[in-house]
Amino acid sequence: NVDPTKVYNLEVEDNHTYIVGENVAAVVHNYVNESKEVAAALGRTNNLLKLSNGDKELVTRLDELKNLGKEFNKNAVEANKETNRLLFESASAHQNLEVQGKKNLDFVNMVRSREADNLPGIGKIREILKGVSPEKGYTKAQLSAVDSWLKRDLSKNLPSGVAGMKDMVSGYSSGAFQMGGLNNVGNARTLGELGTHVGLWKLGRELGGIETMAAGRQRIQETQANLVTHQNKMKERGIAEAKAIREVENRVETYVSHAYGNDPKFTEALVSSRTIDKNSFSKNTGGVDLETKSKAFKLKPEHKTKLQEFDQQKTAILDKQERLEQQEYEKHQKNHPGEPYTRSPELNRRREKAMAALEHLDKQKSNYVNETVTHFPQEPRRIELEKLVLNGKITDKERNELKTINDAKREHEKQVANLLDTNTSKMHESLETVFGKERMSVATDRADLTQNLLSKEDRLRTLDPKKDKPEYDKLNKEIKAIQERTTQLDKNFLEYKPVRKADESLADFLVNEKNIYAGESQAIERIVGGLKEEVRHYKALGDTKRVAELNNKIDKFEKRSQESFIRSKDDELTAALRKGGAEREKALRDMEEYLTHADDRDSTKRERELPISETIKNPVGNPEGKTISVNSHFGRGGYSNKEKVGAYLHPNDHIGLDAGGAKGEKINSVLEGKVKGNPTKGLSITIPGEMPNHLKEKGIAYSEPVYDGTGNKTRDAGYYDAGGKSYSIRDLEKLDKAFRKANPELAKNTKSFEAARSVGVISENGKFYTMVDAKTPVELTPEQLSLIPEEIRQKPELANSNGNGVSIETTLTGIFAGKYELQYKHFDSIPRNENGEPLKAGDPIKAGQKIGDLGTTGRSTGAHLHISVVSYEKPNGVSSVFYNAVSDKKSGKVLYYLINPQYFMKVMAPSGTRK
Repeated sequence: NVDPTKVYNLEVEDNHTYIVGENVAAVVHNYVNESKEVAAALGRTNNLLKLSNGDKELVTRLDELKNLGKEFNKNAVEANKETNRLLFESASAHQNLEVQGKKNLDFVNMVRSREADNLPGIGKIREILKGVSPEKGYTKAQLSAVDSWLKRDLSKNLPSGVAGMKDMVSGYSSGAFQMGGLNNVGNARTLGELGTHVGLWKLGRELGGIETMAAGRQRIQETQANLVTHQNKMKERGIAEAKAIREVENRVETYVSHAYGNDPKFTEALVSSRTIDKNSFSKNTGGVDLETKSKAFKLKPEHKTKLQEFDQQKTAILDKQERLEQQEYEKHQKNHPGEPYTRSPELNRRREKAMAALEHLDKQKSNYVNETVTHFPQEPRRIELEKLVLNGKITDKERNELKTINDAKREHEKQVANLLDTNTSKMHESLETVFGKERMSVATDRADLTQNLLSKEDRLRTLDPKKDKPEYDKLNKEIKAIQERTTQLDKNFLEYKPVRKADESLADFLVNEKNIYAGESQAIERIVGGLKEEVRHYKALGDTKRVAELNNKIDKFEKRSQESFIRSKDDELTAALRKGGAEREKALRDMEEYLTHADDRDSTKRERELPISETIKNPVGNPEGKTISVNSHFGRGGYSNKEKVGAYLHPNDHIGLDAGGAKGEKINSVLEGKVKGNPTKGLSITIPGEMPNHLKEKGIAYSEPVYDGTGNKTRDAGYYDAGGKSYSIRDLEKLDKAFRKANPELAKNTKSFEAARSVGVISENGKFYTMVDAKTPVELTPEQLSLIPEEIRQKPELANSNGNGVSIETTLTGIFAGKYELQYKHFDSIPRNENGEPLKAGDPIKAGQKIGDLGTTGRSTGAHLHISVVSYEKPNGVSSVFYNAVSDKKSGKVLYYLINPQYFMKVMAPSGTRK
């Protein structure tokens, strides 16, 4: 039906919707989709009520469940009423636009048809409508022209009766009754021509303009958006209702389990109608059995009790299934003696349901064990938001928040499963390193492994490899597994570094780290005791190779014990933290100053003060500037502390200090000294962003920094128009947003503004890479590779990972006396002095002298200055908390020492440069 129907009445009732229109009347059935979980829960409730026999506690719990189910079903009825209304609105919007579009198309097709060739004024109207898009609508000028044509030309020579009194009053039929249409003598027009004339006359007054068609499309979008929003709300509510039902049912089942044990009547009522789809549960395919996991996790009594509840449910399901199968088998034997037995389809369905339930319970058990060592930090907020969904009071903002949290939880569970469910080896490694399993507990595990190994080897020697082959092979396999596990445990222990918990303050961690190392000696003593017992065992057997391996391992553990003893000694900060009072307060300030940056976990302080003097200058911008912007600090977690599985922090360490600034900003030497060695050369590229035409038309473009003949910057990198006016990225984003809002149709086919960005480039094995972060390189695309100079493409080794940089050697006196090398990296261009002359080895440098321009060359993700402080002798008078020793991986010999640059500039330099 291409004609729109005027709806006079739309009435939505519980089961039907009544529609009464101009040309139609209809009754539509309302399908109410009751939740399967709710329906099944109500079924189980009724079955349990029949068995309650006056148990008031059980009846009370069941009434709660029943009332909840009725409330949810009532909500479903109301929700489906709203669905029907929104569906009707959406269908009407589509139909109205389709009908209007067809009228627009029919009109223009008639205008262009041969039957219209002889109509007065047709040539002019065809010219006006040339290129018109019926689906988009007619312009106001086109509609005005059509209206004039209808009144001036087309109203003449209409067949009798086509134009009525209303048309005459409206001015459309000035000549309609003069000629008499078909009754006019001598009329030679064909029926096709007359039909086209009449069709144009009717359709021409019902055309849709651009605004009308756009409003129609907008209406469709609105009705569809309303429908999607409503359906999402229904889906969210359904999920929340199912969880709410399950929580109440869990309480009911716990009560029934305690009160009635494994009474088959209650088991049947609880299990038989569970709506568990076998394919809806993911198996625990990680390869870690629960017995191994439970033992490794050292579960507490309350945890074991909870696991027993899962086992009781599994036992009830298995008992019921076995009893049903036994009954059916006995019935078959009685009724069909001698015939092969096959399970009935019903029993097979029941069996699949039971197996799915068992798999689900195993998965729940495994997840519960995981949760004893890790937790999802946003779980309280997630539960709070789900309650709002359940009550239908959640806002769009909160709904988006819930979606974000649920996505984060899925990622959290994925990370936990990767650590604890992949395989047994991965699980032990995670517990002993990632989660920092208590050291003595690890030592106890190793002692148990040792005793088990020796026992099995003793048994193996009594067996004949041929006569006792099955047991012999089985024992060999078990011995190999124990040896592999022991090797892994030893490696984990010897390489272990204390891990900071997600909810642990930096101050607490620094003290706890010392305590952990202090406790290692006792654990190592126990491990070494076990190893010596193995030495005696294998020495008695004459296994000299095994004895040598064990003695080597004893040496490693004893060396680790010595190292742990040294690491357990309090440094300047931890000693003060333990003392408390004013000393602790000072330590907390020092800890923030030297061991943090503004990462919103340990500090929000980005700007750090410098002791500027005649001998100490600011390395970025104005040499006399009193503060420096610290992007990344020195040492552990210097780049970031990334939270993993809500349990621990993964530190991304840093060998220096990163100072922020604008690309091209002046870099100064902090202290006087001389250039050590030749400066390094590096590379960066500027990746073009997206510049929409409306911004290009204003003459806005990105510009690299501009320098004068001596290398001094005359203009910052950034966006400028032809007149030199500068625009920040935020300015351009605002302009683009305003344009897109004012021009929605153009915006659909125009990409948004995207800022250009400069990134460092490194080369490895002949290929070029940019850095996603400080540790993750990504190979350049062909488009990015084309930005690299041909000379460097031919010789990739020219792109040094340090970028353009220079090392300046300086000497301190006093308590920190010694030579120190300050390394400055990632300059925009090669290191130069204030006269634009390139620096070279041996050049004398003054404090505050310009040595280059800030950039992002080499292993860099954005414009900044990296500073490292190196000493080739152990730093005098410096607490171990403020430096790291860098050793050769093979020999263990110390190569040099990296000193905290912030501590060097604020404490060491002022003391050692006094005249």
